[in-house]
Amino acid sequence: MNVSNTNKVIASIIAAVMLALLMTTFITVNKNSQLKEKANQERIQSEKLLSEKLLLTKQIEDFRKEISSLKGINKETDLLLEKANRNLNEKEATINKLSKDASDAKQVKAQLADVKKIRENLLAELKKINTDNTELKASNAELQGKNDELKKAYDNLLAENNTLAHQLREKSFTGTNFKIEVIKGKKDKLTVKAKKTDKIRIEFEVAANTYPIDPTFIHVDLLSPEKTISAGETDVKVENQAPLSASLDKNVSNETPQKIIIEYTPKEKMNLGSYTAIVFHKNTFLGKAQFRLMK
Repeated sequence: MNVSNTNKVIASIIAAVMLALLMTTFITVNKNSQLKEKANQERIQSEKLLSEKLLLTKQIEDFRKEISSLKGINKETDLLLEKANRNLNEKEATINKLSKDASDAKQVKAQLADVKKIRENLLAELKKINTDNTELKASNAELQGKNDELKKAYDNLLAENNTLAHQLREKSFTGTNFKIEVIKGKKDKLTVKAKKTDKIRIEFEVAANTYPIDPTFIHVDLLSPEKTISAGETDVKVENQAPLSASLDKNVSNETPQKIIIEYTPKEKMNLGSYTAIVFHKNTFLGKAQFRLMK
């Protein structure tokens, strides 16, 4: 082989080596570029996933605060809030398990959408409960108003009934079976003579279901034949006195009546003629009885 051919061979070998080196360099650079691009995409994906997870976490925290502020309104509302809080805990656990994969990034978006949906549903349910409660309060207020009117009407009827019962008792609070005797001497013998009259005994009855007779409130006006009131002293006894509750009890009509015994001692000399003994309990007229004295 001559020198010229040898140089050509050497030149060809060098050219082939240079071409191989060039191709290797190109392939390496291209591969490095691809690796850098992939790493960059992964970084971007990771940052995006982290950003979305942070956004989702903040959404959950804000939602929890909102739930906490709504607690204590009523039992029904608290049950809904408790359920929503459990759902948030489940979502948070799912988020913490997610990696940097693209599929997991989609899951973060899905979880974020779910949290928003949970909040929307909760607010809608709370709004419905609030509306129902408002309507219920309005209905209760209306019923309370009607109840107040009925109570007022009942109180008026009760007061009217008490007034009528009082008037009825007052009308029935009268003496019956009046008996009057003129007494002389220490042995309480009967007489019709004016000059021998020592005292006058008046007896009568009052129904048990009226007011109890108080002896201290009994007084007698003795009307003389001259139509003047004679002076005198009274001694009063009450037998079978009604209890204080008798006037309020409708079931004592068959009880033994109250018996009142009055001994009236005149302070002046009795005259001939007709006398009228008028008996009062406080200012209530109980009855009267007449007797005639002779010479």
